[in-house]
Amino acid sequence: MLTGFILVAFLAALVTFGVTKLRRRMGLGVTNRTWGVAFLVTAVIILACWAYGHN
Repeated sequence: MLTGFILVAFLAALVTFGVTKLRRRMGLGVTNRTWGVAFLVTAVIILACWAYGHN
């Protein structure tokens, strides 16, 4: 079970890194709040997809 959470965190971190890189290239600001929101949204989407697949 812990391996699954580590994988979700790793994937969310990768997506968050990409989102913040993209925002910087577009000239938008990146704060700690941006990192947190992008991470949480990505993690929730991954978990929702996982839950939908187990129904």
